[in-house]
Amino acid sequence: MTVDIRDSMPFDDPLDVPVARLMATNIVTLTRDMPVEEAARKMVGNHVSGMPVLDASSAIVGVVSLTDLVRVLTGAPSAEDDASADFYDPIRVDRLVESLLDDREHSGRTVGDVMSTRLVTVDPQDPLREAARAMARHRIHRVLVVDATGKLYGIVTALDVVSAVSA
Repeated sequence: MTVDIRDSMPFDDPLDVPVARLMATNIVTLTRDMPVEEAARKMVGNHVSGMPVLDASSAIVGVVSLTDLVRVLTGAPSAEDDASADFYDPIRVDRLVESLLDDREHSGRTVGDVMSTRLVTVDPQDPLREAARAMARHRIHRVLVVDATGKLYGIVTALDVVSAVSA
């Protein structure tokens, strides 16, 4: 079901909407000790291109993208700051990951070995504009929505921003 945010919110500009009203809250997470192969399958199976990494106490310790995992599975050099590598067709990436997992021996590497510890976050009450600025500034496709204590509440993606402004 598609909801037009302009029908349900008293905001003239959709970028003024608090991220709490638009964020995805059904968050699938990874753990740092999870094998990269399992993480890749989990992302592909959930049709997402990135997931937060939590420690044993459910604190956010990192983020992993499919691009990070493809680099590990192919042996490509790390390029955490190369945002251009994230522009891809998700269906092709899903197939690539599955092919790499089928054709390659287990690497023995874990999510903790490949995750980015650079966390870009916004508060649930921050306007969508702030989330969009953070994504642009850091050249990423998602921001984590956390409260003042660091508790994870949701994720806002670049597609969420585009959907909001095009509604």
